[in-house]
Amino acid sequence: MITVESLTRRYAGFAAVDHISFTALPGRVTGFLGPNGAGKSTTMRVMVGLTAPTSGSATIDVLSSHLLHEIEVIADDLVVIGNGKILAAGTKAELLAAAGTFARSTSPRDLAHALERAGIASALAGDGSVRADADPARVGTVALTAGIALTELRSAEGTGLEDMFLSLTADTQREGVTA
Repeated sequence: MITVESLTRRYAGFAAVDHISFTALPGRVTGFLGPNGAGKSTTMRVMVGLTAPTSGSATIDVLSSHLLHEIEVIADDLVVIGNGKILAAGTKAELLAAAGTFARSTSPRDLAHALERAGIASALAGDGSVRADADPARVGTVALTAGIALTELRSAEGTGLEDMFLSLTADTQREGVTA
């Protein structure tokens, strides 16, 4: 949910945005319309923290993953950001095709370290999963050699945008960020 309350942004006495308030509800697509110079870009810059408000506030709650299906249907290109860094970028097809292998283990950190020692790039997610840049057979062999029990092992291809997003961003989510 996005909540803007009494937001004002002034530049040298000119009110680019003047005491605006609105809420964009979760699960809804909200259009933000106005002519050039109406304050749309300034409002967006304040909402994402690029510009400080003169007064008022803009709060963005964490992206709800149920919206990812809609994004997956309509988006051509995607950029996934977390903690101020690009986690993944490219066309939807490229990102989903490069998903690699999805694995769960009773010791996810040990699995990630074993994969690293084997020269396989991986990402440890906060939900206990590991996404690795190798085929499932290779990940399974590394786990077996390291004596790590796997509870799930499958190609991440076809898991969809939601699984990819949650895996990439699980350690980077911030609740209720306020600009």
